[in-house]
Parts: sequence; C-alpha cells; structure tokens
Amino acid sequence: MINRAITSVDLPMEAYAPDGAYPEGYGYWEYGTSFNVMLISVLETAFGKDFGLSAKAGFLKTAGYLENMTGAKGAPFNYSDSGGGQDFNPAMFWFANKLNDPSLLWTQKEQLATRGVSGNRLLPAALIWSKGIQSAKITPPKSTMWVGGGLNPVAMMRTAGAILMRYLWV
Repeated sequence: MINRAITSVDLPMEAYAPDGAYPEGYGYWEYGTSFNVMLISVLETAFGKDFGLSAKAGFLKTAGYLENMTGAKGAPFNYSDSGGGQDFNPAMFWFANKLNDPSLLWTQKEQLATRGVSGNRLLPAALIWSKGIQSAKITPPKSTMWVGGGLNPVAMMRTAGAILMRYLWV
C-alpha cells in the first residue's frame, strides 16, 4: 500500500512544475498540498526518507506561491473557483523547516495575530512541524516578486505594504 501511495502521488505532483504555481488556486492548494505534505512527513518519520517526493519539480517552491497569494488585507488572490477565504496553513510550517526559511511563515504569523485559527483539521500538525522555529525569526519575505509557470501561470509583485497580483494568460 505504501509503495502504491508513493507511485500514485507522482502524477498529481506534476502540477507543481516547474515553479510551484498551483493550477487550481489558493483554496485547492491548501487542500491538496497539505495532504501531500502529510504523506511526505509520515514517510520521513517512518522510513527516514521521502522517496524523492519533495524533490519533484516545483514542489518545494510552492511554499513561495502560497505565501505570495495573500494580499495586503489578508485575502487570497482568487482564481480557478478557489474561493476568497483565507485559512491557516499548517503545511507552511513543514516548508519553513524543510527549507530553513522562517519568512515563509510571515502570512501565517499575521493571521494568528489578527484572525486566529478555527476548524482546521490539520492544526495539530503545526505543533509538530513548527519544532525549532522561533517566532522572532519570522521576518517579512525579502523578495518583492514571485513568478510561477505551469498550467496556470501567475505573477505576484509586492511593495512594502501592498501586493499587486496578476493572473497571466498564455
């Protein structure tokens, strides 16, 4: 069963290539990527390796996609019927640890401070994946632009307080 899971998750992970942009938008990212991270985390814990899943094209870059999908007022850029709500994303703690980049948690920290969390079924995973992350080291992202190709290319540009988001049609 484990071998089948590793083999079958390969196909949907192709959607992250080449740069991590998720073709179905913010809300679907949270659902699909969170469970993908859950699988990888379980494999790492049980077997000490993830069988190359996190090395799939664009997968680790997708954390930058989600971080930049959140606008200045906390609302996500909505496309592909993704929905306009913003949720706390425990998977971002896994990415921040994996990439040793606490700035990936900037929008998560802001959400905790202003809106809190409620009803997220994966919330306990944030406790596990946040191990070793110091909130004082969660700084704003340095990059002011994020571009992702793939099935639905997107580009997001930010200034100090505002984000301009653009859906690119090719």
